[in-house]
Formats: sequence, C-alpha cells, structure tokens
Amino acid sequence: MVKESRFRNALGLKIFLTAVCLVIAISIVIQDYSGYLPSPIFNQNQSLYFACSIIALLISLALLGTVILSKRKHVLFAIFFLFVAFYSCELIVRLFDHFFIDRPSGLIGLYYNHESVILRRPNPTNRMGFNEGYDYSKEIPDNKKRIIFLGDSYTFGSGSTLDKSYCKIVETYLNANGDAKYEVMNAGVPGYSPRESYRLFKFLKKESYQYDAIVLSLFLQNDFTDQIKNTSRKAVCGVIQRFPKNAFLRWFHPLNGYVFRYALVTWVYFKIKRSIRREAEWEQARAAGADDQEESFEVNPITRRRIQANYLKGEAHGFDEVYSSISGIERECGKPFYIVVIPDQFFGDEKIRRQFLSNVDESKYDFLIYYNWIEKHLNEFALLDMTQTIQQCSDCYKRNDMHLNDKGNLTLGEVVGGYLLEQEWVH
Repeated sequence: MVKESRFRNALGLKIFLTAVCLVIAISIVIQDYSGYLPSPIFNQNQSLYFACSIIALLISLALLGTVILSKRKHVLFAIFFLFVAFYSCELIVRLFDHFFIDRPSGLIGLYYNHESVILRRPNPTNRMGFNEGYDYSKEIPDNKKRIIFLGDSYTFGSGSTLDKSYCKIVETYLNANGDAKYEVMNAGVPGYSPRESYRLFKFLKKESYQYDAIVLSLFLQNDFTDQIKNTSRKAVCGVIQRFPKNAFLRWFHPLNGYVFRYALVTWVYFKIKRSIRREAEWEQARAAGADDQEESFEVNPITRRRIQANYLKGEAHGFDEVYSSISGIERECGKPFYIVVIPDQFFGDEKIRRQFLSNVDESKYDFLIYYNWIEKHLNEFALLDMTQTIQQCSDCYKRNDMHLNDKGNLTLGEVVGGYLLEQEWVH
C-alpha cells in the first residue's frame, strides 16, 4: 500500500515536471522562433538575448528528457527543488522591485531618482525619469515660456553632460538669443515611438502640466519600426523594458523573468561604464590628431540591421500609427506644434552610407521611402528637416553608435533653437 502510494506520488511529480518543462520550452519557441513577435524583443544586446534563449531552450529540453527517462525519485525531487529555487528567486526579485524600486516611497528609491539609486547613471535624471537635474513644476515658471520636447533617446539626450545634450542646448540658445525667458521641458524617453510619445503627452496634459508649444522629434532610424506588435513596455529595475503582451509568455519564458532582466540591467550598466571610458579615450585620440579612425571604422551590426529593416522593399512600416500619433498630438495640444525630422545614420553619416552601399544590391532597397511619405503626409504640419544639417556636420556621431556626440548635439540644438526663434509666438 505504501509502495503504491509512493509510486503514485512519483508519477504525479513526473507529470507535473514534464508539464513545466514542456510549457517553458513552448514559450521560448513561440516568443523567439515562431514569428509571433515580428522582430527581436530587444533593440540592443540581441546576440546576448538569443544566446541566452538557445541555452534556456536546451536546458528545458534536457530537463524534459531527464524527467521522462529517469526512474529515480531523487532525480525528480532535485529537478523539482531546482524549479522551486528559481521561482522563489523570481518572486523575491519581483517583490523587491515593487516595494523598494518601482515606487517613489520605496526604501531604496527609483533607479532614476538622483538622490537615491541602485546603479548611478552618468547623467542623473529627475523623479519622472526625464533628463533634467530638477523636477518640472506643473505651472509654467514666472515670466517664462515653456516648450515641451517629445521623442526618444535623441530628445532625452546623448551629450557627455546634461548641458551638452540636445534639449539643454536648445534652451540655452533660446535664452541667449531670444527676447524672453524660456524653459525647455525635456520629455524624451529612450526607446519611445511616436505612439508612446503621444500617450506621454496625454498623461502630461491630464496631470495639468502647462506649456506654450510642443516639439516632437521624428527619428527616422527607428520611429517607424519601433512599435513592435504584441509587445508593451514596463519598468523593471527602474529601466523601461519591452515585454510580450501575452500573459503566458510573460510568466513562463525565463528571459521575461525579473531575475534575468535585473542581471541584464547590471551587465549593461558595467558595459556602459566601459564604453564611456573607451569613448573618452577615442575622443582624446581624435583631438590629438590621430588619423587611423577611418581605417578602423565598421558599420555596427545593429545599425546595418536597422537600415535593412527600414529600406528593404516589402518590409512593414508603421506609417498609419505614426501619422495618427502625430495628428493626435497636433489636434489635442491646442498650442503651436512642430516636428523636427532627424535623419538615420544612412543619410546622416557618409561613412556608414558609403560602406553599406558597397555591400548591397541597391535595386532591392527604397532609400527615399520615409522622405516621400513625409512630403506627402506631413506637409500640413510645421516641420523642420534636419537631414541636410546633419549631413554637413562631419564627425557628429558617437563612435559605433547611432546617437550624436557633443558636436552633433550642439549643431542640432542651435539650428532647432534658431528655427523656434523665427516663430511669432516666442516673442
């Protein structure tokens, strides 16, 4: 009787573990290899993600085979406690994130709260996560005109310091050359698409933030392709990350777990610190007149994939979503509204354009698809196209990066500031 009971318990445990291993493997296949998500869930670190995905899939299949073939109870119990340990860690990290990180009242504080952080950023941000050293008031400061800038990481700022980033340069230029006082409210969020910027604008308006004008940056490198179907964004470890909308994938795919996302944020943090040092060394070498930069240049693989996704004939583009978001902001803002078109690296950087074209069949690409669409559909809006300005700005990108360096930010900010000073309402 006891032996029969033990047999049933072992059989029940084997069925349970088989189901768990199978569910994990299925979730990995659906998310990463079935086409359910039209593009990788990460914009960067894609090679790392897929390496981890393959490892996770192989481990789940190996455990599945072990569970099915094993006749020893202690092996089944070992695998069972392995899952218990993993999901216990996951639960602890999720509770930690909720109670200590993802709330202003958390004991450790928000990742972007410059007073109390886990991993300090080179450029601390305010409590809303915006790239500014102070919190914006809802009311426009006395005797000032406020312009809200919406967009992605280009708007957020890629300068080596806050004062050398795009929005701060616009603000400095306006105050130095205008006949009034101005505040630029930098509401740029890295990774945001026009759709998400539209949602952020509606949030700011609902929260009664006042403004005199709105400027939306339209970055051609990814704004038409960044809204990935079947995904949404959520802050984990205080960093906005992409997750599938499907609850099954969110809960059972191990790379959607908070343990993995925390490990990834930590790894990226130390990687950023190393890249900052390398960038500084490269800038010093360039300033000293080193002439080997062109020889060592190579198009970043992510940049190459972006260009292919943007311009290959037959690729999907989010034109309707971009237009509805732009028209929604213009319709609801009730104030002057401007669009600043920022070119991708293919048009902005001659070195990248020349190297990319040397290795592809140009007949398979439509390199003017975005500009033709903008000319046809956005001619009703006040629009400043920065393509020619960026093209004429030599050495204005960070090394192996799609973002502008300090020189590029200065060029972009001063031209946009000059354009705004030409508008009647600013005086």
